[in-house]
Amino acid sequence: DAALTADTDLDILVDPVAIDDAYGVFAELGCRRGRVANARNDIGLEDFLGIDRETNRMVHFHVHYRIPGGERHNKRFRLPWERVVLETRVRDEATGVWVTAPAVEIVLLLTRYALKLRGRDIARGAKGPESELEFLMARTSRDQVLDAAERLLGSRGRVAIGRVLADGVDVKSLHRLRRVVLHELGSQASSRGPAAFGRRMNREAAWALRGISRSEEHTSELQSPY
Repeated sequence: DAALTADTDLDILVDPVAIDDAYGVFAELGCRRGRVANARNDIGLEDFLGIDRETNRMVHFHVHYRIPGGERHNKRFRLPWERVVLETRVRDEATGVWVTAPAVEIVLLLTRYALKLRGRDIARGAKGPESELEFLMARTSRDQVLDAAERLLGSRGRVAIGRVLADGVDVKSLHRLRRVVLHELGSQASSRGPAAFGRRMNREAAWALRGISRSEEHTSELQSPY
């Protein structure tokens, strides 16, 4: 609802084969392609900006033609499930908008959280997406989730997802799932080992420096007599 009222970004998954058709729709609506940060150029994402004619509010579209996953600042994995997501999509009853099937969305959610885990997250016992999982489980069944898990992650994935559902979304269960996901999606990684760690550190440093720069600019504006 927040995305459809332009209170937040609207994420759209587009079939790569039909990306030119999507560009045509955005052009008809007067949307302009935005600039994607260099750190996000490798994850199959483009930004489009437009103005809603009825409310005059700016709308920000995140247009994906790949599904990324990985640690913060380093989405180094491609989740090769775009076709499944599009083929199994369902209409949201309240809005009529196509959305990911809840069972598939749960597998995506847990997989992406598992791939986000870093050593520091495991050490401090970071929490998982309990509220999102509860929301989605109310719209599907355990059997449907397990079937989706097996389709996307194989038999080991089915077992790992089942244990998360049974034990709760904590670091321990997500770490077990992470091992399965890394085994199944190892060929979909753009970087591994020290190279992946160095890349993430560089991007985290760049992100921190941009934050410092923005803070200094804001302070200067407040202190300026003009």
